[in-house]
Amino acid sequence: MEFPYLPYKALTSHNVTAFAGLDRSLGAKLPSFSCLENLTAAHYPALTPRAPRTRVLHQEVDGLSTDNGLCYVLDGGFYIAGNRVLSGLSQGQKQLVSMGAKVVIFPDKKWVNTVDLSSGSLEAYEEDEAVSFTLVDSHGVAFSAALSPDAPEDPRQGDLWLTENALLQYDGQDFLPVPTWVRISLPGAGFAAGDVVNITGIQMPSGSDLNGYHSLFRVEGEAMTIQGFCLPGTQPAAMGKVTVSRRLPEMDLVFECGNRLWGCRYGTDNQGAIVNEIYCSRLGDPTNWEDFSGTAADAWRASLGSQGAFTGGISYLGQPLFFKEGSLHRVYGSYTGQFGIDSLDCRGVQKGSERSLAVVEEVLYYLSSAGVCRYDGSLPIRISQALGDWQLTQGIAGSFRGDYYLWCLADGQQKMLVYTPGKGLWHSQNPLEIKAFAADTKRLYGSCDDGIWVLGEGLESPQWSAQTPPLTLEGYHATKFCKLALHLKLPLGSRMEILASYDGGEFEPIASLEGALDPMKKLCFRPRRCQQFSLRLEGQGDMALLGLGIYTRQGGRTL
Repeated sequence: MEFPYLPYKALTSHNVTAFAGLDRSLGAKLPSFSCLENLTAAHYPALTPRAPRTRVLHQEVDGLSTDNGLCYVLDGGFYIAGNRVLSGLSQGQKQLVSMGAKVVIFPDKKWVNTVDLSSGSLEAYEEDEAVSFTLVDSHGVAFSAALSPDAPEDPRQGDLWLTENALLQYDGQDFLPVPTWVRISLPGAGFAAGDVVNITGIQMPSGSDLNGYHSLFRVEGEAMTIQGFCLPGTQPAAMGKVTVSRRLPEMDLVFECGNRLWGCRYGTDNQGAIVNEIYCSRLGDPTNWEDFSGTAADAWRASLGSQGAFTGGISYLGQPLFFKEGSLHRVYGSYTGQFGIDSLDCRGVQKGSERSLAVVEEVLYYLSSAGVCRYDGSLPIRISQALGDWQLTQGIAGSFRGDYYLWCLADGQQKMLVYTPGKGLWHSQNPLEIKAFAADTKRLYGSCDDGIWVLGEGLESPQWSAQTPPLTLEGYHATKFCKLALHLKLPLGSRMEILASYDGGEFEPIASLEGALDPMKKLCFRPRRCQQFSLRLEGQGDMALLGLGIYTRQGGRTL
């Protein structure tokens, strides 16, 4: 009797040697993983654990910056490299904005020079009753002239004539106006020459024109001088107080760009008016926001027509960008006379995620209501499809060595997500409760409830895990999984557990490995008969997954 020849069914192999990151979508397949914790793309194509973390300060801080060295706010004081250089700050979270050698502290509106450690306030205010006004020349010398309704008789060249409206001087033929300045007897501490101040409360008939905005010509210990005219005298105390103030606009957020501070406001301003405006300070001067004298260094402001509150702002490629949830506003131009605004209706920054803005390798990333977006100057593009159905909120981001770090809430749970733009991969790390990120050229810092952490340094041995998407047999024929092979590196002091889930069941242990002096390992095992299974790797310490081989065999056919 002769039997038909049945050819041997050879093994079909699928080898993975480049491991992608997290992919929570329904169609996820190898080389991606449906669950990842504390693994990274730093050694791509291998899959390795994240770098360790270490805590460098064991106290909660209220603000963090690294642009001028490690700066932070703690217990009402401002610290540089661990040294307290300023006291008297209010309690609560601060925004530290670097501008040259200065660090500006909001909402306290203080500044500190990190080189000479000088400090001051962005705002200044003086008021008093019975303020005296003296008419002086440009050198501060008081004019000697008596008020007269009629011109002097037989005047000589240089004689002065003081009227109720001007000071005149005889030039040999006629009386001509003389430039005059007014010295106001209010202390000048906190002010500087050139400051644009708002003067209010003057009710003397001859001094009412001094109310309003003026540039300080001279500042002395007991007086301030402005250009203008006023009959010498003293305002009676019964007429109220005279005030001289230099104030910042009320702003929702502030950042530095082009040696200016930029801010925006949607709501009521200092006077209670409803505004929807963008502001910038005078060039190189964060204290003056009302100087509109007509020079290229002037302050600037503009109103917007878009609806909704501002949700973010950042300096990107040398230009200020302002975001709302449904729009982006870009200020173009290099000086005040050139400034203009381009507006774009697009996915903006999500409300509550104003700190999710970060620039990685000249590309801007942020959290929008639709997910994480990238913006390179054209149109925002969503890049978080691999995160599946997570609803991300309250994002806080940092940038370090080509990675975008995003702390956020995903469906109410804290997550630390890391995106590597060069490879387009997402990874997840066990989260610290981040309040702010700050990075210099060597370190990435995170401010948390329990202090300041450095991400990427230390002796920590993180626990990690990775789970593959369900591996499913394809086709209608009798195909089965025959063998799985893992190629990995497990140094001495590390450990690893391998588990498998068959047809959606519970994970069962397959093998337990310990690191050795010879770290290279190759493990093979046979899964039991199933239609699909998932592989889960867990461990602690250093590791590198170099390859994964999946071998299947097709059986006979039924016609």
